[in-house]
Amino acid sequence: FYHKGYADTVPQGWLGVGFVGYVTPFEEWPEELKGYYTYDPEGAEALLDAAGYKRGADGVRFKVDYQHRDVIDLGYTEIAAGYWADIGVDVTINIVDTATWVTNRGEANYEMITGDMAQTSPDWSMNAHRAQPSHREYFACSDPCAIDTSVLEAASDAFYAATTLEEQLEASKAYDMYAIEKHFQIWGPVAPSYQVNHPWVKGFNGEYSLGSMLYKSILARLWIDQELKDRSQ
Repeated sequence: FYHKGYADTVPQGWLGVGFVGYVTPFEEWPEELKGYYTYDPEGAEALLDAAGYKRGADGVRFKVDYQHRDVIDLGYTEIAAGYWADIGVDVTINIVDTATWVTNRGEANYEMITGDMAQTSPDWSMNAHRAQPSHREYFACSDPCAIDTSVLEAASDAFYAATTLEEQLEASKAYDMYAIEKHFQIWGPVAPSYQVNHPWVKGFNGEYSLGSMLYKSILARLWIDQELKDRSQ
């Protein structure tokens, strides 16, 4: 209901399902793995019980602090926190500015934190775990998740060393599936976004960026058709 029926709720990983051949679609995942990504509060309760996180007298298993980046949709986060509460996990949402978020994320100074967007290309994803310390806002997982990236590095090396498309597709699938199997992040639904502008804004054709991270450079290439604007008002 939150996304008005427009969101794709089928589980997927860093690479979206639109990259046909580069990813393993959900219907082809192992049955056990599908279960971990399927809404099942009773199953989640059983896993927490088995792990030793029993509900206390107040119904809470444990509490966790979640740092929410201020430019990310809060509504969906509150819904997700409600799902956690249903299985006895008390999530406190703390909204932080982007500068604080980037610093805390880079220094692993958090318990839970806003995650990443899905990648825009297989090539981009293959470098996600190798973001440099000076680019903490880049879509990296190695430092924020404090994970062993050796398997990701091997898949990445295989991707770039591939001499055939088949080899590249296999490496991409291995990279994406490893992150899915290890549950490095919890991905939510994929909802469409829209670009809307007035007809008198010229020089814009719906571009998201003019290159890697070059978002604001679009503004320098726009102009206003003042005559059209005056006639429209």
